[in-house]
Amino acid sequence: MSKFDDDFPTLTMKKRKAHPTLLYCVIGALSACAIFLIAPLIPWTVKDLEPQKRLVQAVFFTVLALVVWVSVSWRWRYLGAFWVSICTFLSLHVLCVYLYSTLVQPILVWQWGVILFLESYAAVPFIEWLTRRLSRRVGR
Repeated sequence: MSKFDDDFPTLTMKKRKAHPTLLYCVIGALSACAIFLIAPLIPWTVKDLEPQKRLVQAVFFTVLALVVWVSVSWRWRYLGAFWVSICTFLSLHVLCVYLYSTLVQPILVWQWGVILFLESYAAVPFIEWLTRRLSRRVGR
């Protein structure tokens, strides 16, 4: 051991947890890049999807809502009822979107912003309440 060993600081690595939102942002960015790269290369795909435009928008905004709900409620994921709560609210969302789209009119893009804003304020407390309630019931 030389006298210079004490002069060099030791480097320690801290383990950091990645936040789930970062993963969703990366997946979203990769999906957006894939869409923008594939659309010009395969123009007939875009033309084939034109009649299904509202359905594609509904699927996209529903997935976006699901990502927001899961990322905000992520701290409850260890409770057994978390995914039951997410699936319950997602089923309710899909049912309401389907009924509105078939009975009233297809949902326009500007309406999705309002729906997701209002629905997210209702979804997060509902998901947390249902998760706690079902987890207590299972624990009895």
